Amino acid sequence: MIDAPPPEHSSYEERLSEELAGCGLARSGIMVRYVEEHFYTEVDIRKSAGATIQHFECIRAVVQYDRPVFEEPELNEQWADFSYRIMSPEIEASARELLEKRGLVEGLPNIQNSGGYAGFLPALEEHCGLVAGSTLELLGSDTVTLKPSTDANLEDVKKFSCLLAGLKLAGVRKFGFTGIERSAVVDE
Repeated sequence: MIDAPPPEHSSYEERLSEELAGCGLARSGIMVRYVEEHFYTEVDIRKSAGATIQHFECIRAVVQYDRPVFEEPELNEQWADFSYRIMSPEIEASARELLEKRGLVEGLPNIQNSGGYAGFLPALEEHCGLVAGSTLELLGSDTVTLKPSTDANLEDVKKFSCLLAGLKLAGVRKFGFTGIERSAVVDE
């Protein structure tokens, strides 16, 4: 095996920092670094950078697929809403296309007509060919978790993609996954 030096990221990081400063942010409040173990670029924008929602269009044009993390929690929330508005039409179209190809758009349940999340989640599971209550779980009032079984197969994966598409079309924004570690057995 030939040992090769790691890729040089400092010029990319420097360029991002300069372009973000060109958006009107204070250069001293911007930290960009490549996180090698995760293969992504971390873009930290501190309060001292002076970022506001008015900078978001420019920041998005600079960072593209790298997600900025703002020191101020309210800016992170505003960025999530901003990103959602931009990406949502494309994601919804993709979700609708997937369900149309599988003949699953007709009869697709929604939150309002199902009596809220408590009725919607099991109805969506059944619509996608799963047992009601087997895969989706409501945490709090509006956060949904997908908890796949440890013996999921390719057919189940197709059903899970139906769930994800159905959640997207229903407008579910708070979503997470529970991994198979929940059923792991520890030998003592």
